[in-house]
Order: sequence, then C-alpha cells, then structure tokens
Amino acid sequence: MNKVLLDTNIILDIALERREFFETSKELLLLINQNNIPAYVTATTVTDIYYILKRSKGHQLTIK
Repeated sequence: MNKVLLDTNIILDIALERREFFETSKELLLLINQNNIPAYVTATTVTDIYYILKRSKGHQLTIK
C-alpha cells in the first residue's frame, strides 16, 4: 500500500488558492481520494496551517 506525506504547502496552496500551484495541488488530492491512498500530515503541519491561515482568513474561517 502506498502512503503519502503531504507538505504544508500543498494544503496551503488549496486553502489560500495560490494561483501558481492550486491546480497541481488539487489534482494531487483528487488522486489520493480516488485511489484511496492514505495521506498524512505531521503534527507541526496542523499548527503551521492554522497559524498561516488565521493571519489571512481569521480564526473562525480557519477553524471551519
């Protein structure tokens, strides 16, 4: 079974809709979903994503 460790930037590309990388990151997540490949993030990735998104989107939207 293949496993994928997602980098913080993959998630941020989608959450922040970063033009340069959005489509590629979206395609990666679709492939993971379609092929039922387990995807993981590190514990620090979760906190990093929260911190970065909170600064641009606010607490409430980030939590959603």
